[in-house]
Amino acid sequence: MKTFLGIGLALALAAAPFARAHAADSSEALMEKVAKVMEDMASLVDDNKANCDVMADKLSKFFDDNAAVIKEGKAASAKSTPEQKKTWEAKYRPRVEAAGKKMQDGVMKCHTNAKLKTAMEKMKMK
Repeated sequence: MKTFLGIGLALALAAAPFARAHAADSSEALMEKVAKVMEDMASLVDDNKANCDVMADKLSKFFDDNAAVIKEGKAASAKSTPEQKKTWEAKYRPRVEAAGKKMQDGVMKCHTNAKLKTAMEKMKMK
């Protein structure tokens, strides 16, 4: 369960703003996209908590469909300063925490499901 939530939090933290060379509006747009991905992932987990295999299938497709945003968020995070991350965290932490809480029941139920573990590997996109 910690791995699943950790990956979700890592995705959310990956939304940190771009380095100062990028326009503020583009980093804000990216932060919004990544926060929305996190919220959508939480809804998907919560909506499918009764069937772990269905959850895994839907998450697998979800990660495929959102690969570009996930990769862009991770790249932005790698380039961001601690100050930029702090600014992002102040604005988006409530949404990220709410998404984490929403996923909790589904994660608890399905964290040992083999299909789900395979789907979650997609989250580690390079």
